[in-house]
Amino acid sequence: MAHVAKALGVPVGIFIGAMALLSSCALAQEMLNISILTGAEGGTYHRFGRDIGAVVKKICSADIEVRASQGSIDNLGRLRSEPFAQLAIVQQDTLDYVLVSKGRSPTIQNWVSSFRYVAPLYREEVHIIVRRDAGLRTLGDLAGKRVAVGEPRSGTNLTATVILDRAGLRAGIKEIEIGAREGILSLVGPRSGARVDAVFYVAGQPVPLLSGVDPEITSRQLAQLSFASIPENPAPHLYAPAELTRSTYPWLDRSVETVSARAVLITYDFKSGQCENVAMVARLIADNLDELRRTGHEKWRDVDLGASVHGWQQSPCVVKHMSTPIAACRFLNQREPLANCRRACDPRGNALECLFCQDKAELLNRRR
Repeated sequence: MAHVAKALGVPVGIFIGAMALLSSCALAQEMLNISILTGAEGGTYHRFGRDIGAVVKKICSADIEVRASQGSIDNLGRLRSEPFAQLAIVQQDTLDYVLVSKGRSPTIQNWVSSFRYVAPLYREEVHIIVRRDAGLRTLGDLAGKRVAVGEPRSGTNLTATVILDRAGLRAGIKEIEIGAREGILSLVGPRSGARVDAVFYVAGQPVPLLSGVDPEITSRQLAQLSFASIPENPAPHLYAPAELTRSTYPWLDRSVETVSARAVLITYDFKSGQCENVAMVARLIADNLDELRRTGHEKWRDVDLGASVHGWQQSPCVVKHMSTPIAACRFLNQREPLANCRRACDPRGNALECLFCQDKAELLNRRR
């Protein structure tokens, strides 16, 4: 296991922890309802999901459920195990992590053979948020500090671990596994939670949390903040150079060098009705990309649908329907028996009740 972790540059501890998480996932069910797993509310993933949903609503008069999550690692597990989940947004470095781990776990081997990408999206920047008066200007200044590295199942957590480890800093800092919002609130005012000196947050700029949208993180609080730079890329095979500027964050006191990872929209390798559903969503994104760039999050302007997703196959459904006509919206019409299974198939509910509901709705023939 250690040599696989080394191949990606991920410390063995986080590698083992992720294995335990991944091995607990069950098989997903194939349903006609569509949902997309995103990230925390207020983040770029969640906004992208809402933007995609808005296009589907406008063209098809139907809804895609946008589900919040802890982030990339959480999304991978839920895409494989959660009913009514067909799409997910994840970081490409997390996909790389899965790819190099396939020989160490049958579960992950199954993931590699079962997941496909729908479309490469945008590059998301690594934000290291600090107080402006703290004197923390670069990644190296975090030595000995308390650093919020993201929630345990988030892509931010994996990215922060890789960057800190490659920079030789991980052994000397105190990692606090909390989300970006809680970490930022710890920086700008007295809170009952964990005190931190810096906050990692991987998201496409401009991040709503850092744009004055949150009522507790207003322009007054933002004026107290800055970013620590990453002047030297600690993992060039995983990340590309990037920059955070005042044109994106007007409260920022200077331009800051950082790195970025690509966000990717992925799916399961569906074979029947959901194949058409996934292809339809991909086609709607491609056909309406100009509108998404006008009306959606600013990062739609950076989306490159032709970018490479190294090591992963694009969904055959998407490949087929990008060059041939597709009956848009045909598979989005929800049938009442299926919709009635939503309560029974809540992830927090009883799995047997969920299966029984599906059987009563005569959906056995739709399972993989």
